[in-house]
Amino acid sequence: MSEFWIQEAIEHPGRVRRYMRRKYGDEAFKKDGTLKKTYLRKALKEAKDPSLKQAIRLALWLKDKAEERSEKKSKKSKSSRRSRGSRKTRRSKR
Repeated sequence: MSEFWIQEAIEHPGRVRRYMRRKYGDEAFKKDGTLKKTYLRKALKEAKDPSLKQAIRLALWLKDKAEERSEKKSKKSKSSRRSRGSRKTRRSKR
């Protein structure tokens, strides 16, 4: 597998976004322009083309991974704040 596997996996960039805009209009998109997961799931059930279904599955998987990554970042930043605060209190007691 190449280092750039995701670029190879996506044969037609923007295909899912074009399909979602055509099928559901602007309501399938959030204000920041990203797709809503509920509409991706709905489109996965309704799509007939197997390659389109595969592209939608990939979009859902990438969305899940992005959410996991952001949750890890937020947990990490919260824990680092706590540890910094405890260091400050220890230093001020000296």
